[in-house]
Amino acid sequence: MGQRISAIITIVATTLPYVLGAALTLQLPVTFAFAEGGVALGRPADIAKAGVAVGISANYADNTVAAKNALDSCQATKEAQQQTRSL
Repeated sequence: MGQRISAIITIVATTLPYVLGAALTLQLPVTFAFAEGGVALGRPADIAKAGVAVGISANYADNTVAAKNALDSCQATKEAQQQTRSL
């Protein structure tokens, strides 16, 4: 009986990596999602006096478009002074 259990354990230990590998491979189709984002920050020397302007964008297919959207959002911040928004 002991040899039988030992043989089963050996078989399981030998085949388990292959079974797990096959199971992971069969999880296809694998889809990869890539999204670009950007952050723009207008930060003057005296933040307490002039405030900050922040623009954030996410989930764009192109990094250039994401950066432009973040900059536009930063420049549209109403809470910051115009000087800060133009940094």
